[in-house]
Amino acid sequence: MITTTLPPRPPAPDAVRVYRVLDLARAHANAFNMNEWADFSRKDFPSGRIQLSDLTHNPPCGTTACLAGWIVLDAGLRMDEFGLVESRTTYLGTSSVVAAHLLGITHTTAWRLFHADASELDEIVMDIFGPRPTESVEVTA
Repeated sequence: MITTTLPPRPPAPDAVRVYRVLDLARAHANAFNMNEWADFSRKDFPSGRIQLSDLTHNPPCGTTACLAGWIVLDAGLRMDEFGLVESRTTYLGTSSVVAAHLLGITHTTAWRLFHADASELDEIVMDIFGPRPTESVEVTA
């Protein structure tokens, strides 16, 4: 489902979202590339836009996105070939600006996260968001 507006910015860095999306992206490693904002060159998109299903489709279509792109697409937004994020009718900003908003982090922090080398990503995520949140299990008697 494509969303039409951004949700409110989280009051604190959204560790649950970043770890969930990072896991999803890594599960589709052929579509996860920290060296490119988005690469649409290997797929013909009649609309000129991609959405999450384009990255998770099996077999993969050859499209890739970095963590910022995955965050944006996971939120139900679409990106064009320039990394601009759009709702149904409005451009909302670049993938890094919109992803920073969705994660509740500053633009300086976003730059550090989204420009990380893949080999440094786990360490940087841990530094920004803290350890992976654990699922709390509610026990009823």
